[in-house]
Amino acid sequence: MSAVVNRTTGWALVGLVLAAFAVRVSVAAVVQQRLDADPLRAFVVEGDANGYWELAQRLATGRPYAVHDPPRRVMRMPGFPLLLSVSIRLFGPDHWAARVVNCAVGSAACALVFALARATAGRKTAWPAAIGVAFAPTLVGMSALLLSETLFAVAVLVSLLSLVPLTRSVVGRGAFASEDAELPPEGAAADAPPCPAGTGRDSRRGWLSVAVGGLAAGAAGALATYVRPSWLLFPPLYSVWLIIRTRCAMRSFVAAACIVVGLFGTLLPWALRNRRPDVAGHWVWTTLWAGPSLYDGLNPDATGASDMAFIDREGVYRRLSEYDADRHYRTRAWEFARRHPVRVVALAFAKWKRFFSPWPLTDAFDNPLVRWAMGVYWGAAVVGGAAGMWRLRKRPEVLALLAGPMAYFAAVHGIFVGSMRYRVPGEPPWLVLAGRGWWVVASQRIRWKPSDGNA
Repeated sequence: MSAVVNRTTGWALVGLVLAAFAVRVSVAAVVQQRLDADPLRAFVVEGDANGYWELAQRLATGRPYAVHDPPRRVMRMPGFPLLLSVSIRLFGPDHWAARVVNCAVGSAACALVFALARATAGRKTAWPAAIGVAFAPTLVGMSALLLSETLFAVAVLVSLLSLVPLTRSVVGRGAFASEDAELPPEGAAADAPPCPAGTGRDSRRGWLSVAVGGLAAGAAGALATYVRPSWLLFPPLYSVWLIIRTRCAMRSFVAAACIVVGLFGTLLPWALRNRRPDVAGHWVWTTLWAGPSLYDGLNPDATGASDMAFIDREGVYRRLSEYDADRHYRTRAWEFARRHPVRVVALAFAKWKRFFSPWPLTDAFDNPLVRWAMGVYWGAAVVGGAAGMWRLRKRPEVLALLAGPMAYFAAVHGIFVGSMRYRVPGEPPWLVLAGRGWWVVASQRIRWKPSDGNA
């Protein structure tokens, strides 16, 4: 019977992934049709998409990985351009084909969220979460654009899934739902267990699982960082969380050390490339675009939205190397923050307003129907997620993995610039919490029956 149920679940999940793909491709077709009708416009978000596409073409044809003049060789992480370059190699420099590839990647998020929900919050949460991801307007819309958010969201899910077995090894098996059972009753807290006892083979196997799990989690975090550098700090922060949550100090420290080793070991090839004299000549583990991005969010003219016009206006890249220009803008941004702390706080709230907005705050999304659909979806996600957090409030490990990414991205973009698109990678794990909340509400309504005398 279990095999039949699993087979049925598998086919149902395949059907959901295919439905998600069909919806995404349909939206991509509309986007491509509108762009084809405008000979002066190739992308919806011109600046970023243009840069990714140029880098992808360079990778596909074996040319140096650089954009602009003077060349900026460490401006973007190579993950998303590499995906686009695969599409270019297979189908030629065709924007439509690349959009379809991106839609396929976005559809895979349904299966990953299903797995994450089952592993952390239980089977009953998996289907609402996966269905939410399949048809979420923001996730569907971003899949149709040639931007890195879709691939990044999938990579973040892989990173979170890699942390589940490691957390079980360090904190205890009661931290999450098991594959065959739901979470224990909501009121029962899962306390961190003492250091596991045991000697010989069992003890060695336990330590080996922690070490291998930590290295794998670090490597998965690095793969997400190869897409967007903003994920760099999440794995180390989670390793600190593991140390706090367990009474077995040695085991948690081994896990934390292995996460860091796996993370920076996997990023080492990129850092070695950047250290070459013909690239940056310095150890750079992510990009040299953090300085301008930081100044974009912290400068006298900042509004919370992105406006990189100062790059061309000031001409710093014509006077300084890419490395020195990055340091120049970092210094100016932090100097502004030091001198104007009240303004920095006000800007943070302006950025969070944009980050948590139901729809993008641009004229391109002024269609009332689109805004209505996105508003209904985001309202349901916020309410469902809040209900899910309340139900799982005594499950800190679950909350750290599911609500942690959204809080992390909100904190990052309270410093840099704010936009709804930067929230997108945090939405799939958040929808697992929302799925828990939706299931609780639905099950309560199903069980509720009016009394005979007071209907």
